[in-house]
Amino acid sequence: MKKRHLALAVLILLHTSLAFSQYMPTKEDVSLLSKKNDLRVSVSVNSPGLMPLSSTTTITYGITEDISIQCHGITSRFCDLDSDNYFHGASGALGKHKQLTNKSVIELFVGTGFGSSHFCYENIEYKEVDLAAIYMQYFLKFNYGKIGTGTCHFERGLSLKCEFSDFRVVDHYISKRSEYYKKRHIALEPSFYSALGGDNFKVGAMLSGIIPLEIASDSGDFEYDYIHFAINFSYRLSVK
Repeated sequence: MKKRHLALAVLILLHTSLAFSQYMPTKEDVSLLSKKNDLRVSVSVNSPGLMPLSSTTTITYGITEDISIQCHGITSRFCDLDSDNYFHGASGALGKHKQLTNKSVIELFVGTGFGSSHFCYENIEYKEVDLAAIYMQYFLKFNYGKIGTGTCHFERGLSLKCEFSDFRVVDHYISKRSEYYKKRHIALEPSFYSALGGDNFKVGAMLSGIIPLEIASDSGDFEYDYIHFAINFSYRLSVK
């Protein structure tokens, strides 16, 4: 029975990672900086062989003993060269970090981001929809975790991102003109991260999701990718 439940969970993750949408969890790194001049570079990719191919890069740097900056980018598109479906986004944030006892770290970031997407599909009424969107985003993000410990340097952490996003969307199938309708949401993006490796380089996994609530939005099609699973590679060093 446990094996069946595990297989079902894997199938759900694969199905959701195969989805394409106007917006997906952005998967910023759970950086867990602890001191000045800490630098962490993190790259995440969705499971090999899955479509669309999604990758993110996050760079976080401790500019003082408790203040850090973070830059993040995400790109996702179908591997099929004939497909024009994509999602691109970028963000920047200023954060405050503090190391607690037993190598535990808390971080708080405030930032802004932007992006664009294109998505063509058939909706539940079998009507072709051809959506293009741009967005601006403002967010607050809280991280908590423990820096790698033990012989395997096991590292784990969780993140909760609270965001407000403002989208401008046009359905090119209905209108060839750039007549946008608005979609706005407030949302929570929880993420769970764990990794193993050496002092500096680690390999891990990240599971992210989004819980959106649309506010002050116009009617019109809009799709979310609610859950995302990715493999994570990170490298940490202290810059002298």
